[in-house]
Amino acid sequence: MSNVVKYIKRHRLLYNVVFKLKKWNDYRKDGLNIYKTILVNFKLFPLKEALKFPIFVFGKLKIYHLGTVIIESPIFTGMIELGRNRDRFKASAGSAMIDNRGIIIFKGAVHFSIDYGIYSQPTGRIEFGKFCFLGNNVKLYAYNKIVIGMGCSITSEVQIFDSGFHFMKNVETGEIGNIMGQVVIGNWCWIGNRTTIARKTILPDYSVVTSNSLVNKDFSMEKFPLIGGIPARKISNSLVRIFNREDENRLWAYFVEHRDVDSIYEHAGLINEYELVEKEFEGQFLYY
Repeated sequence: MSNVVKYIKRHRLLYNVVFKLKKWNDYRKDGLNIYKTILVNFKLFPLKEALKFPIFVFGKLKIYHLGTVIIESPIFTGMIELGRNRDRFKASAGSAMIDNRGIIIFKGAVHFSIDYGIYSQPTGRIEFGKFCFLGNNVKLYAYNKIVIGMGCSITSEVQIFDSGFHFMKNVETGEIGNIMGQVVIGNWCWIGNRTTIARKTILPDYSVVTSNSLVNKDFSMEKFPLIGGIPARKISNSLVRIFNREDENRLWAYFVEHRDVDSIYEHAGLINEYELVEKEFEGQFLYY
């Protein structure tokens, strides 16, 4: 480590200034939309909260309605990122959209990648747990209630709907069913790309859903389920996603070096990754 870096780290104030300048430069390169950032914060929050700028908007965003947004956690600058291309699966098409006529609740820091769509009817409610990541082209549509737990990773082109959208009638009996339900996704779930999560879905903590699945029922009695298919069914139990970057990088390095190895064995049991993931999030913000 150079003497300059050591000097900066010894002088915390200088270190904070350098850190924040670097972060602002990163935000600029990633397309921070200053006008929409100011507009969204001052329309949604009281002055004292708006001046902290908890929401950063990146790139183009079409706003139809902002509705009500509530932050149920300590507020800090840039804790909710809308449209920052972190997953880098594609370049932005500039199609991000918010039409929130209901209520959106954030319980901590949340990232949305590019070209997201958030739609909520006046009766709708969407809740996001802290440390959630939503990949590019994710769409959410709430007539009633959608809950996404803490630490979830919702990957690219996933759709989450709590409604069947259109009523249907049984011509023999005259029965017309209720098309509204709810979606509940537990903590630390991983939803594979191009999956549709439909009404009546309940996923327990640590669920993993394979790509291109259609999930439409209650899996809450399962433990650590791997779920997939159309319609989705339980494939197996006992598999969980490793979320913290430190372990992921270590495993990548090992398997790059040992390409012929199919698997390795480490300690069994579930590891609480909360503190490791929190540390990763902490390093991504100006203030935390």
